[in-house]
Amino acid sequence: MSVTIGGLRTQGSAIEPETRRRIAGQMLLDGKGGREVARLLTVSESAVSRWREAVESGGNGLASKPHPGPAPWLSAAQQERLKELLIAGAIASGFPWDSWTCSPGAQLIEEQFAVAHNPDHVWKWLRGLGFACQQTKQHVRERDEDVIATWRRKEWRRIKERQAGNKL
Repeated sequence: MSVTIGGLRTQGSAIEPETRRRIAGQMLLDGKGGREVARLLTVSESAVSRWREAVESGGNGLASKPHPGPAPWLSAAQQERLKELLIAGAIASGFPWDSWTCSPGAQLIEEQFAVAHNPDHVWKWLRGLGFACQQTKQHVRERDEDVIATWRRKEWRRIKERQAGNKL
């Protein structure tokens, strides 16, 4: 359900306000007064006055006008080129690492297409292009795989055997 607060409609269907306008239009055509229609539909009298004008001019002004949203920042060709650059990797674009984060992504977009974009929002844009967020694997530099393998083979086995013996 959409709710109107201070002239702004909250998220919800555009059909609901249109339905209310059409009901008001029908009530006006049926001879109800503007004040009565406003009271019955809990809207302002000025809204009913605008709706009356729309009804008198054919009723087309009662239909919802969907908002097209903002224009895309990049053309379809530019978006395809951006995908190619991202797939090629960060190193191919001149960065010292091979994983994309928002800041280098924003930098790439600005350098390649002269479009400044807030790094904190680049992920939304990239998600729209079909890319997913992934976390990089982090390894401790001092990690010794041989020591870990030995521990797993000896200590982990001993711990598991002790647990199995306690369950009996």
